[in-house]
Amino acid sequence: MSDVHIVAGDLEMLAEDTKELAAQMHETNIEAAFGDAGGAMPGATSVATIITTGETMNQRKSAVSNEYDDFSALVVETVHDHQSNDAMVGDSFRNVQASSDRMQSLASRMEDLEKGDVVSSLEKGDVVSSLEKGDAVSSLDKGDAVSSSDQRDLASRLGQG
Repeated sequence: MSDVHIVAGDLEMLAEDTKELAAQMHETNIEAAFGDAGGAMPGATSVATIITTGETMNQRKSAVSNEYDDFSALVVETVHDHQSNDAMVGDSFRNVQASSDRMQSLASRMEDLEKGDVVSSLEKGDVVSSLEKGDAVSSLDKGDAVSSSDQRDLASRLGQG
C-alpha cells in the first residue's frame, strides 16, 4: 500500500459521502415500484413472484445501506484513532527529546565529576537538591578538597554510579 496517498480531509469526505449515499438508499423504496404489478396485470400468476422479488430487493438494499452507514462510522472512527495516535507519537517524540536533553546534561555533569569539578557540576542545576540531604555539602562548605571516594559517593547519590 505504499502507493496510497491520502490528503488531509479525504477520509472525512469519504465518510460523509458514504453516509449521504446510505441515507439516499434508505429513502428509496424498491418494493413500491413492484407493488403496482397486481393492478397492471390482474389475475397474472407472476404477480406474487414480482411482489416477493420487490420485497427481497428492498431487504437487500436496506442491508447494503446499513453496511454503508457502518462503513462511514468506521471511517470516522479511524480518522479519530489516527489523530489520537498522531498526537501520542508527537508527545512521545517530545518526551524522547526532553529525555535526550536531560541525558546530555547528566553526562556533562558526570564528566565534571570525573574531572573533580564538583562545584561546576553543582552550579548547573538540580543536583543541589540531592545534596541538601547529606554530608557531602559539609566537606564542600569547609573548602576541603573532595576525594575521589567522595566523588563516587556523590555520583551514586545522584543516581549516576
